[in-house]
Amino acid sequence: MVSTTADTTTTNFGYYTDKARQSGDYFLLVQTIQGYEIIRCKNLLKTVGSSTLAYEFGDGGKITSLSATTGSNTSFLDFEYQCN
Repeated sequence: MVSTTADTTTTNFGYYTDKARQSGDYFLLVQTIQGYEIIRCKNLLKTVGSSTLAYEFGDGGKITSLSATTGSNTSFLDFEYQCN
């Protein structure tokens, strides 16, 4: 998916072509919060409209943080993993 249109608003999406989708991806996070999945992309999301997403990776290649920058505003999410 490269864009969506709702009413008269179109949102474009860009992807990291060298990074596969995994837990911590923006789309996966939003869909988990919503309680259902409607979009399953192959790669990590890089841009949503005018927002740029950046991921940091920890041991084993798992996403440890996500930042979203729109203009001069940046929001951060940190992730923790637990093994049983």
